[in-house]
Amino acid sequence: MNFVSINGLPLDEKSVTDDPQTRDYWLQRWGEAHQFILSKLAAPESRLMLVCFERLCSGRVVFEKICACISVPFEEIETFDLVQHVQEETVDCTHSFLDQALSIYQNLQRAAFARH
Repeated sequence: MNFVSINGLPLDEKSVTDDPQTRDYWLQRWGEAHQFILSKLAAPESRLMLVCFERLCSGRVVFEKICACISVPFEEIETFDLVQHVQEETVDCTHSFLDQALSIYQNLQRAAFARH
């Protein structure tokens, strides 16, 4: 079986788990998708806007900036109430996949903060 990542490049079969019932499988898919987003964000013509969910939940500032970017008057929105529910859990997965996903997540957060 040949494996192809989201960006169409072949993957090393040794690094891929093909069982969608495992967390490793989804960590790898998440990492591929978000690494692709980061690569597109770096392009000078990129019009992508990353929004950090934690920062969006922490107050109105990010939401106001989103409204400004899409030309929606923030004042016309009656309520803005977004609450982040954090649930700690132990993750049963390969640590290298988790470490890679956390590294990509930190890069996404930095990219989101850089544009706000």
